[in-house]
Amino acid sequence: MSPPTSPRLSNKSAQSVFDDFKAKYPNERNFMELLQDTFDHLNQNLDGTSSSLAKTQALHTTLSATPDATQAQTPTEFALEPGYPNPFNPSTTICYHLPEDAQVSIRIYNILGQEVRTLLQSRKEAGVHTIHWDGRNDSVQSVTSGTYLVRLVAEDFVGIQKLAFVK
Repeated sequence: MSPPTSPRLSNKSAQSVFDDFKAKYPNERNFMELLQDTFDHLNQNLDGTSSSLAKTQALHTTLSATPDATQAQTPTEFALEPGYPNPFNPSTTICYHLPEDAQVSIRIYNILGQEVRTLLQSRKEAGVHTIHWDGRNDSVQSVTSGTYLVRLVAEDFVGIQKLAFVK
């Protein structure tokens, strides 16, 4: 399958994340767009021009700073964004927001509530973070197709999102 010729966001969750960042950072001159089918990142300028960046499977949710910006904005609340892509195969990226430094736990559960994988158990600084799940359990075996839950615990915040793994 050849990559699309123009930038697009066809995933509603990705579009939602993109719109949120665009609204939160109206003074930014550049922003990152993610192509759902190719995971190519494009440096999309407000004047409509774009230049291709290296192929990656990371979802970058940080925006490039304007020359007069001194520091990135810290999120104002805890949040767990939907995984992207979703459904996924072979991996998905999970984005989360921390308004303050916090002890963070991110775990994957099957639909029966059984823990499948611990992705993170550590202290993280305030900011927007991403983590990847490769569709494997703690024994490094590929999980079966189905619905999974990602659960983020940070301070008093608990966030849960559904993920669909397809083979």
